[in-house]
Amino acid sequence: MIDPPPPPLLTASSPALPPPISRLIPSLPDDLAILCIARVPPSHHPLLAAVSRAWRTFLRSPLLFSVRLEVGASQSFLFINIHTLINQSRWYILDRLCWNHSPLLIPLPPPPLVSPLGCTAVSLGHSLFLLGGSIDGISSSVVQIYDARFNYWRLGPHMSASREFAAAGVISGRIYVVGGCQPINKYWAEEFDPVKERWRRISSPPEIREKWMHGNAVIGGKLLAMADRGGVVLDPAVAAAEAEVMQDKAWSMVPTTLDLGWRGRAARCGGSSLLL
Repeated sequence: MIDPPPPPLLTASSPALPPPISRLIPSLPDDLAILCIARVPPSHHPLLAAVSRAWRTFLRSPLLFSVRLEVGASQSFLFINIHTLINQSRWYILDRLCWNHSPLLIPLPPPPLVSPLGCTAVSLGHSLFLLGGSIDGISSSVVQIYDARFNYWRLGPHMSASREFAAAGVISGRIYVVGGCQPINKYWAEEFDPVKERWRRISSPPEIREKWMHGNAVIGGKLLAMADRGGVVLDPAVAAAEAEVMQDKAWSMVPTTLDLGWRGRAARCGGSSLLL
């Protein structure tokens, strides 16, 4: 679940925040005050931040977001990327629960390296990941990460291969990316561990590899990626259980019936996958 961004109080280089100052509400113990403040919708956080230094400190801290999750006050939001007629790209969060006086689309600050053409986007936890893309006509391995808790971007560990128009998905808390590079590249498929912040190669049979991916979806714990000629299916559970020399077993082709009518467009809503 992802909350909309609070006021831009932090930058990517901001130091770690101190714990919240005590006595947020003088008449209440801190534990109760934290529960009260955590239930206030994020759209009101700019007003709350003006109450006192103690409140501003709490609103900046990771504790706020962990408490909101525990009490069921977190909200899901949709990231939207809009390209203008002059080929500019901007990212927004769609606030489906906004009030009449609140904007429907909340703009994100610009990423460090703009939004590359052909980058692949996935969300994991409270973060949005932009993977690769073309910068000045050259494919890139750069990873840009937006933290929705504190409304700032940072650069993550580079992928092992430069990619544009790749397929990617999140399965069991890890990011899997396929294609977007030359089929002969041994890093054609990779896995990212967000805890260790490390990329790992996934072996794949050369005959299934395509360069460009038109779209993808995660269904039943598997990543489906559509290419010019059919598509491929990656089963990470099999890939993790096998030694690298045996990881080819984790791959299969997209079923013919699905290939005939689906070109890789998909969305996820309410826990269900919609193939478009």
